[in-house]
Amino acid sequence: MQLGGLLFALTFLFILCTTGTTYDIDKAQIDNLILAADKDRYQENYLNALDFYLKATVMLENSKNDSIKLAYTYMQTGLCYDYFDYNLYSKNYINRALNIYTTKNDKKGQAYCLTYMGDIYEDSGDNSKAFEYHNKALQYFLSLKDLKGQAIVYDNLSSVYENYQKFDTSMLMLAKALNLYKNIKDSIGISEVLNNFGDIYFRIKKYKKSLDYYKISLAICRKIGNKEEERGNMKDISKAYAALGDFENSYNYFNAYYNAHRKLKIEKKIEEIAGIEARSIQEKKNLEIQALESEKQILKLQSIIAIVSLVSFFIVLLSIYIAFLIKARKDKQLADFASQKMESELEARKQKLLDFTHMLAERGEIIDDLKIKLENTLETGKITDAARYKAIEQLSNASILTDDDWKKFKKQFEGVYSGFFSKLKEHYPEMSTGDIRLAAILKLKLTQDEIAHMMGISPDSVKKAKSRLKKKISDDENFKLKEWIDLQV
Repeated sequence: MQLGGLLFALTFLFILCTTGTTYDIDKAQIDNLILAADKDRYQENYLNALDFYLKATVMLENSKNDSIKLAYTYMQTGLCYDYFDYNLYSKNYINRALNIYTTKNDKKGQAYCLTYMGDIYEDSGDNSKAFEYHNKALQYFLSLKDLKGQAIVYDNLSSVYENYQKFDTSMLMLAKALNLYKNIKDSIGISEVLNNFGDIYFRIKKYKKSLDYYKISLAICRKIGNKEEERGNMKDISKAYAALGDFENSYNYFNAYYNAHRKLKIEKKIEEIAGIEARSIQEKKNLEIQALESEKQILKLQSIIAIVSLVSFFIVLLSIYIAFLIKARKDKQLADFASQKMESELEARKQKLLDFTHMLAERGEIIDDLKIKLENTLETGKITDAARYKAIEQLSNASILTDDDWKKFKKQFEGVYSGFFSKLKEHYPEMSTGDIRLAAILKLKLTQDEIAHMMGISPDSVKKAKSRLKKKISDDENFKLKEWIDLQV
């Protein structure tokens, strides 16, 4: 009887010690993180918002209590990554949110996730998939009678129709979105729709009407303090003025846009994203390690109990097995963390290189357009000598592809494709510096027009340069330059 009582007591104590071991999460802290993240995202501090959302996500994943709140942080994290054009990360987090909302039968959450996924697919060029996701979202919003959600989807569908060059249908979608935004008095939505109207009129070459819409949108943005949309409108107004031949206003608006864009220090923010992700992963590991430490304390108590029980041998074997599992789990966590950090850093370097390259091409496009139209104006005598010298000086100061630009490009390129320049020079000594630069730019898969704007030459010159490069590499008529470039480091 005494032995039976002892075994019963030990068993009861064992059960008490092995239950209720879930790591305690501070719910108030999570709520504060989400509130801070929402505030930063509204104020366009996307980097801080991303940091807060990731911290809240780590804590919610470990608490395993509030799945709807976790879905919300997943969705907002995905939107922050989308702002920095990290499509792969953005799609991953929004898919996680969509899975939770689907499991919980939360139609509103599903609808927003679906339309955000549609945006991501459109950005990646898959208009068919974008159209499919937006239409699914619209059905949910209509059934919920959610006017803002409907307006967002109509605006997004307009963009897809515009990609298909169905401009009448695109403007019909925008008109629906504008009416809905006016009904709910959403100034941000109204300004975005007006800007999109301007884009369509610009594409069909109704530049004056396009300019009118851009200016109305800009006025609303300045009134409500929407800096992101304000910058976009200044850039669009610059293009519209250039198309109308008003080069002074075009340059002034472009200069204002460019200065505002530089103040964001996007490159610095992109470099910091990898650090935020690494810290988030480490915080997640720290929480798991704390939980494991709690488990270790329980194992110690179990070992003490096992010493005075008849099943001590079994407990010892079990403890050894658990210790082995803990070590294996920690080793795997460390390996996963190192791998994720390397992938994150490489992705950040790639994004930084693409952002810098596209900015060079974009600057080149606007400057080339201004130069051509300035020359036409000079020939017709529509500009004074003083204005001419001022314009020429401004365009010269804005010249692209300086030595500093190339040095920066080469440094960022080597950060992604290490040894690319030296290996080409070693294996193809007949290649000139210009040939190697062209090969590097071709590896980034830019369009022929983008390459021309970036290098400051005509598209025909780009075509001829590619032909000369191809002949230097191989005499084979079936030689594919694109495939060869893809195989290089």
